[in-house]
Amino acid sequence: MKIVALYNVKGGVGKTSTTVNLSYLAADEGYKTVLWDLDPQGAATFYLNALDRVKGKIKKIITDKDFYKNNIHPTDYKNLYILPSDLDLRNIDIIFNDIKKSTKKFKESIEDGFGSFDLVFVDCPPGISLLSEHIIEISDLILSPLIPSPLSLRTYELLNQFSKDKIVRGFFSMVDKRKKLHRQIIDDLIKGENFLKNVIPYSSKVEQMGTLRKPLPAYDNSDTAENYMNLWNEVKDLLNLNKLINSK
Repeated sequence: MKIVALYNVKGGVGKTSTTVNLSYLAADEGYKTVLWDLDPQGAATFYLNALDRVKGKIKKIITDKDFYKNNIHPTDYKNLYILPSDLDLRNIDIIFNDIKKSTKKFKESIEDGFGSFDLVFVDCPPGISLLSEHIIEISDLILSPLIPSPLSLRTYELLNQFSKDKIVRGFFSMVDKRKKLHRQIIDDLIKGENFLKNVIPYSSKVEQMGTLRKPLPAYDNSDTAENYMNLWNEVKDLLNLNKLINSK
């Protein structure tokens, strides 16, 4: 099992749309995949047309493997499952703070609860919190969508400091190549090893996901959908997933 966290200190950078589309593409290629919506806003849950309420108290997410069994549901797409958001997630930092050895217990519950899956994509809430600290600790890869702007790059630097020795990769999202600043920042940084090469443009097609409540590649074959596919191929290479699928 591989865990990929989509995370940024800032919100509104294309994190959720990317989580949904990468999860769909992984499932479509045959990986048993679960999208874990940890953002109390529940946008990923909404996009996948899922119920936005979990059974049992949220604190069981840290201590009880049965919480996962009881709350992971299939979506409309083969191989794609969801552990939906819940408004009570807004209190999860308090719960982490109250439980002794919460990181160890959290990791054990996740390993048991998600053990039958190939991939877990986590849609993290923005901000720096105990939750984000725990998610970073248990993730194999942290992907951070970045709008090409100085402030966004600053938050990426904070993430790299915060994540210590974890594998972190930024990628540019909501890109408008008509803007000189966007082009300049991408040209300056995309050759670095800490950035993925494929960029996601600002596109009305991505906005349509909220209206249709579907992943973009499920209903569209435009250049934007291809951009997500190219991004997914980079993620596969980082995780050595071709070895996993070939071993089945």
